[in-house]
Amino acid sequence: MSLDITGGTFLMGTNSAESFPQDGEGPVRRITLDAFAIAPYAVTNADFTVFVEETGYKTENEGA
Repeated sequence: MSLDITGGTFLMGTNSAESFPQDGEGPVRRITLDAFAIAPYAVTNADFTVFVEETGYKTENEGA
């Protein structure tokens, strides 16, 4: 099961002096996202292991 999220444009970030721009918190900028689907529940390590074993998936860190 997944939830369909409508794409769109929004303002993301902050201009607060207390933000951490090096972490991507600022400055405020206009972002546009395509529509996407997301699972309503977290994926457990066990679930991810099954997925990797069944698909041979490699993470970016593993050199997909």
